[in-house]
Amino acid sequence: MMTVREVVANFSHHRDIFVDGYLVYHLDGELSLIDTDYGSDYLKSPFLKITNDGLGDNLENNVSLYGGGTSRLFHYAKIKGELYLDEKAKLCLKVKELFVEDNGIWHSIDLNRHYEPRSKEEINWHNIFKQSDH
Repeated sequence: MMTVREVVANFSHHRDIFVDGYLVYHLDGELSLIDTDYGSDYLKSPFLKITNDGLGDNLENNVSLYGGGTSRLFHYAKIKGELYLDEKAKLCLKVKELFVEDNGIWHSIDLNRHYEPRSKEEINWHNIFKQSDH
């Protein structure tokens, strides 16, 4: 198994890899895998962009979400996938197998299972604490 930093340093186009790191589900809906040694600012860590459609919705339904910072999810993960460059020359990873640690328990994520995206109109903290007119 390689780290994200090792994958970035030894890039080879369209190569199958087994890599570990922290899976980050950003507020903008993007997923990335960052190096486990991300330093003081994880947003500046080496990363691989995850390109599987609908994977964020799948994760929202299968592992705990976090309610702070600039990410909805931040979990240790092990991924088998295909490494490639996208049209903007960014390192990308098409996930083939995904294992995510959540509260000390490892979960194998079924990549073939699809979930409906969460509605942007769902309840939020402002709704919960909103005072009633009654």
